[in-house]
Parts: sequence; C-alpha cells; structure tokens
Amino acid sequence: MRQDIFTEDIPTRVLVDGITGTRVRLSADDRNLASRNGQTVTVTLAILLAMMGTSIELDIESTPLVGSQPPLRGNELLTGLQDLGADLIPGVGITTRLRRPDITFAIGDTPSSQTPVVRVSGGEATCTVGSHAPARQWAGDQPFGALMAAATAAAEALRIMAERVSVIAGVPLTCEHTYELSRHSTLQLPGLSGTDRQSLDLGRVDFVSAGAITTAALYCLLRVPHLGGRLRIVDDAIFELTNLNRYPLMRRSDSGRVKVDILRGASADGLEISGVNARFDEKWQRQLGELSPLVVVGADEIPVRWRVQRADPAWLCVGATSHFMAMVSTHESMTPCAGCTHPRNDIGPGAVEIVPTISFVSFWGGLMQAVQLVARLAERPAGDHWLVWPLGLGGSRPILFGSTAPTRDCPVGCLASMRARPRGAVPTR
Repeated sequence: MRQDIFTEDIPTRVLVDGITGTRVRLSADDRNLASRNGQTVTVTLAILLAMMGTSIELDIESTPLVGSQPPLRGNELLTGLQDLGADLIPGVGITTRLRRPDITFAIGDTPSSQTPVVRVSGGEATCTVGSHAPARQWAGDQPFGALMAAATAAAEALRIMAERVSVIAGVPLTCEHTYELSRHSTLQLPGLSGTDRQSLDLGRVDFVSAGAITTAALYCLLRVPHLGGRLRIVDDAIFELTNLNRYPLMRRSDSGRVKVDILRGASADGLEISGVNARFDEKWQRQLGELSPLVVVGADEIPVRWRVQRADPAWLCVGATSHFMAMVSTHESMTPCAGCTHPRNDIGPGAVEIVPTISFVSFWGGLMQAVQLVARLAERPAGDHWLVWPLGLGGSRPILFGSTAPTRDCPVGCLASMRARPRGAVPTR
C-alpha cells in the first residue's frame, strides 16, 4: 500500500491501524450456502480478507460443509472459518459479533440493509460484483466463477482500507484507489463450458515453486469436481510468518515447516500431491529425473523460468505478479517461450526485490494457472497470454487475453525467437 497506493511515506503504524481497524461483514443466507459454489465464494472471500489483516464479521448460520473446503477443518462452515481466523494473522480474527461494518459483502441474493453493500453473484464461469450487481443465488459445483468473484470482491475491500488510511494520515487517494458505489465488475472466463459434466485427469504435473501462486493454483484445483492427477511440487523453502498474507492453504501453526510438506497434506481423493524438497537449479535433473509433460511455474526468480523452459517440457504455464498485476502465459513446442515473455532479469546484483504482498494479487495468478490447466484438458484453450489488473476489473476488458510474440533477444534462444532474428544475430544471454 505504501509503495503503490500512496505517494507519501505513510508510517507503518498508520497503515496497520487503517488495515486492522477496517471491519468487513460477510452476509450469506442458507439458500446461498446450500451449494458448493456458495460456500466456495464465502470461504475464499473470507480467507483473502483475513490474509489482508482486516477484521471480519460473519453474518451466516451454522451450515454443514458441502464437500471439502481446505484449509478448513471439521464438517461445519461457520466454526471452520472461525477456527481458521484464529490461526492466521496474529491479533486479527473472524467473529460472529456484528457491529457497524465499513463494508458488507452480500453473497448471491442474500438480503442486506447495510450501506455500503457489495453484492457478490455469479455462475460456474462468470461473476458479477458491485453495489448494483443483480442478485443471483449461488448454485452448482464448478468453482471458477465463485473463485473469481471472491478475488474481485477482495479488491473492493482494499479500497475501503485505503480510504481509512487516507483519513488517518491526511493524504489524498487517486480515483483508482477510491471506493465507488457505482463500480460494477462483470467477468467471464473462456474455455470452461461443460467441464463440470466430465471427469478430467491432469495426469502428471510438476509445479516449480511452492510459493503463493502455486498455493493459490492448488487451492483452486482442489475445488474442481471430478478432477484427478498426480501433482509434484519442487521447492526447498520453509513457510514463515511473513508468508501468511498470501498463502491460502496454510495457517500460522504451519510456520517453520517445509512448504512442500504442508502442500502434500492437502491431497484429496483423485488429486495426489507429492513434494521434492529441492531447488530447481542446474542440478535439477539429478534430483528430479524426467520432468512431467505438464509443468507449472510460480517462481519469482525469472532465471528459474528460463531454466525450466530450457528443459523443454511439452507444455509450460508460467504465473507471475508485479505490484498489482498478475499474468499467466503458456508455451508449447515451436511457440514463443517463457524467455520471450520474460526476456530480462529485473533482479540484478544490488537490486531490491519487490514481492507483491496482497492476497488477491497472487491469488489471481494461481487462479489463471488452474483455469489454463482445466481448459487445456477440456480442449478449450483461450489464448496463451492472460493479464489481469485486479483494481481495474470494472472496465470493458477486465481480463486481457492475447498471444505471446517472439522476442529477438530471447535469453532461452527458442526456435520462434530465432526465426524472428535478423540473419547472423545471436541472442543476449
């Protein structure tokens, strides 16, 4: 927030007070919580908000879980969310005590007399979020509309937090960071029609990195009905308290554990998750053997993306974030590669690495990776380069779909880039 929202140096204490002092209410009635998607949007929005550090009030009744909702424990939605809230950001929890909220999110067509209220509605691959969004009861099992709705709504909560900080600090906000009652976001993900009516098997998939993007992708995949596969996660990092604000499958009590061990424990029926406690470095082949046909990369380090691409997997999906932006690209043989998409290593000697630390930014990266995997299996691909700016979803093109162009100085030296080079030119390594 200090770097990307405010132009002045806001003291940390002011930022923390503004964030944790913001009260957000989630209202959902029994009709909307009767479906798996109604529970998915409620759980996901609660997690994204809790990881942002805001205070959450639940206006929901005790309801049995419809299917699994990791990382919730037990068989009941309300107590599962309260238990999770007590195991996330220290000093901030999820409560049923209702006071006057700064903003209320009404799930589906749940009635609400609060002001301001943001209605969070949608279908299996669509969502509509806004104060004047049409009320539509949640139904169905295919989760992508619900996941997208939660990520879209979380950005509106950030605007409310920013306004609170702005008042405390006496610093103005730009219009893009100001909450607007008239803002309305309608999104649709292509390539998913009919995927809820068939069993899909991912087969073997390697995930390079157990970071925030990968964790978000697994969070999404674990909610897809009839999905099978054997997923191998490659990372040697330890889960730390500073990761709590963007890892939707992990808890504070997981601090100090190896990340791949935590993710291994999230395995579900049909979807087996294994882990290799190692870095994807120059010795990767000795440690991993043959790569899986499908490889998904969420690593922050750009040279790791190049290294995986040089291993020449049959299909590669790279997720990346920068500030408030999330992007995903896919690469196959003979097409422009990950080096064309990310041709420069921005983190050089002496540079300061900037890692996004707002929950919904990394979540969008993982969500788009999960969509790409499922759409590819369903043979409904929709472009190989997706870009989303979560604070700009109210425009006419909320998610940009396009194609990767070959880069003449591709550091990987892929065939597509070689064709684009003038005769005699060599790539810049």
